[in-house]
Amino acid sequence: MDSVQAPHKTSSYEHASLSSIEVDPNNRLWIGTIGSGVYMIQKTASSPDTMKATRYVSRNGLLNDIVYDVAIDTKQGTAWFVHKNGMSAYFRTDLRETDAYMTSEGPEIKVYPNPLRLNLGQSVTFENVSEDAVISIYNAGAHLVRSFSGSELDGGRVVWNGKDRHGVYVAPGLYHYLIKKGSKKKQGKLIILH
Repeated sequence: MDSVQAPHKTSSYEHASLSSIEVDPNNRLWIGTIGSGVYMIQKTASSPDTMKATRYVSRNGLLNDIVYDVAIDTKQGTAWFVHKNGMSAYFRTDLRETDAYMTSEGPEIKVYPNPLRLNLGQSVTFENVSEDAVISIYNAGAHLVRSFSGSELDGGRVVWNGKDRHGVYVAPGLYHYLIKKGSKKKQGKLIILH
């Protein structure tokens, strides 16, 4: 389009003195304000004319609500806020740029820890996975135990708590995982201990 169209409504946004603006990899706006903290503004699924704002202030971890600048680190998945008392950082996997994941130039997929000790409260992390991939976890009998896809892969990182798709912890033993994106795939084994 050759013109700018303001949304009809932005829910949860209070008009404030703006100091900075940044766009993250998911096309959300991060707006720093003088005295009102930081707003993350995104489209709502219900209407293309409505935006939703999430506000971050001192009670959410900012050291001060007077924010001078906002920066997004898409490699580490960090939103940095420069304010009157220094800097605050929010670590979020959905801020990571994942275009290079599961390509020949991208980082290698990591799956850790292995073995997984559920009795110690551990979870398995799948790292550097493409957002349009599918992760499938199978038991030794080749039955699907759990799968992840779509928004569960935001930021190219998934943490699995060892529960099946019904919310029950899986039995100890050997499990297989398959990570697939088109013709590209990575497979491996997981040992789960109780």
